Amino acid sequence: MAFELVNQVRRRANHVDLYSPSEFDLPADLTTEQFIDSVVWERAWELAMETDGRWFDVIRLDLKNELKANRYINEEPTVIPDEYLTDDWYFYKIPQEDQWLNPNFEE
Repeated sequence: MAFELVNQVRRRANHVDLYSPSEFDLPADLTTEQFIDSVVWERAWELAMETDGRWFDVIRLDLKNELKANRYINEEPTVIPDEYLTDDWYFYKIPQEDQWLNPNFEE
């Protein structure tokens, strides 16, 4: 199911019928790791101009050490303070307002 949903996103982006196989679909023989990588890169394209949304993916997927390696040569470097790239930032604290909304929340 997840495979087909990713393909539908790719079809929508390429303006073809969502429910018919297309040349933009992921290959059917991908391994689990290749599929996960494909989803991560698809989100990267979807969020390319939305740096706030992409930043949370970078942190959540622990890709912070790969930022420089994945930068385009002519891309303007972004200076990110070292304090934002520590392993402590991998686990963001749940905001207090969200804690209040969840009666089952435990710290």
